[in-house]
Amino acid sequence: MSRRYEVQQRDTIASIAAEFGLFPDTVWNHPDNSELKSKRKDPHVLMPGDVVHIPDLRIKEFNKPAGSRHRFRRKGVPKFLELRLLDEGEPMKELEYRIEIDGQTSNGKTNADGLLKHPIALNAQRAKLSLSGGMEYQIELGQLDPVEEPSGIQKRLRNLGYYNGALDSSLNEAAKAGLKRFQISQGLEPTGTADEETKNRLKELNGA
Repeated sequence: MSRRYEVQQRDTIASIAAEFGLFPDTVWNHPDNSELKSKRKDPHVLMPGDVVHIPDLRIKEFNKPAGSRHRFRRKGVPKFLELRLLDEGEPMKELEYRIEIDGQTSNGKTNADGLLKHPIALNAQRAKLSLSGGMEYQIELGQLDPVEEPSGIQKRLRNLGYYNGALDSSLNEAAKAGLKRFQISQGLEPTGTADEETKNRLKELNGA
């Protein structure tokens, strides 16, 4: 048995699973979610209005002898925020930074590929990244729509600095112009349309 849950903005399979006391894989791999899984492919990128089927909790029983002490270990579910920092296409190597995730601050340094990686709570919503030189970036977690949707294309273009307009249900002229600039920067044919190669490149550079 399962119940229906309608996805809201900021929801991911991980945050939904945490709300219902389940593991993300338990929800994502449930047979009733096979159509959603085939459509969205990435459990971290859902669209408001998508329907997720939530399986019932199962009680697990153990038989242990009385009069003895027993240790039970709760399984953890690691989730990480991964960002790759680039400057004009080149990785920002060994760069010191400070990141605040829902009020908890950590310091770190990017690796040779410009990558930073930090564990986060399943329902984390916001992060602030501070770099040397006074640069700060606000990161809204769980806000990235699927790349198959116009708003997903616009948000990825916005993240990369190619678009700063409204989020529409169809690609407006400013978004098409941003797509052309992005395609030129990536050595792609500047059609202003989101073909598969362009969408794959947008996903690659946005990390999803």
